[in-house]
Amino acid sequence: MEVKTKLLGFFAIVTAFATVLTLGESTAQAATCNVAPFTPPYPTIQSAVDDFSCNPINVAPGVYPENVMIPRSLTLNGAQAGNPVAGRTFAALLVESTITGVIATPLPDCAFGV
Repeated sequence: MEVKTKLLGFFAIVTAFATVLTLGESTAQAATCNVAPFTPPYPTIQSAVDDFSCNPINVAPGVYPENVMIPRSLTLNGAQAGNPVAGRTFAALLVESTITGVIATPLPDCAFGV
């Protein structure tokens, strides 16, 4: 009787765990997020990067005076992403994106072999 009770309890836990995994699967889907200065919910590039459901991130034209840390893989599109260079419009001198910084790649575990 005790073994049967423990077995039923085990199956109840496994069923509950499988249900949580199944329901949780639909909540972690990627979404396209749009960034525009002073416009919620993503007024800064960092605010969209920090939301792990955002991928890709589309950045509207504007000035973004921020240091952005991107700890994950994602697609970051500028205002004219997808337009061939020959077809782009240049209404002002500064319409293209400029990224200044360092791309750091972690070293593998065996960076210094024997």
